[in-house]
Amino acid sequence: MGCHGTSAPAAQLDMRPYSSMAAVVGDFGRWRLMSGRLAAVEMPPKVAPQPSPELRRQVITWIQAVGSAEARRHAGDPGPVLARRLSSAEYNNTIRDLTGVDIQPAREFPVDPANQAGFDNSGESLVMSPALFNKYLEAARQVSEHMVLKPDGFDFAPHPMLAETDRDRYAIRRTQTR
Repeated sequence: MGCHGTSAPAAQLDMRPYSSMAAVVGDFGRWRLMSGRLAAVEMPPKVAPQPSPELRRQVITWIQAVGSAEARRHAGDPGPVLARRLSSAEYNNTIRDLTGVDIQPAREFPVDPANQAGFDNSGESLVMSPALFNKYLEAARQVSEHMVLKPDGFDFAPHPMLAETDRDRYAIRRTQTR
């Protein structure tokens, strides 16, 4: 506590907040770093009084035991799983697969950002802003404009069905392909 319990703790590591196991577990990354520094005999510094090798080993063993206990306690828990939206490519492919028509409704969406690993389909990078939500609504309207109601269900045309002439053009193409 001489180095890490003062008003100006060494390496900005103040040990005073770690008065409970919950505090230690809550900031275990720092404790893992301490364990590594103790094992490498980098802490405490050479000018400070040194713990006996047995005490050093006990502290390192305790830190490792806390880490192992926490790992066992959370075994099988993947941690927070972020909800995510479809990427623009996934959205276009989904609409194509569902309708049978390559409408490309996400062509007006902004470019999907990539995460630190370079993937553009992860929850942390695929956020939904109000502006993007409006783009999704417009894309849904665009998809619905391609829907054709038939006596026995519905279909999707490769072009928007906004006027009677569009329906005629769809019907003519359907009869020509049969």
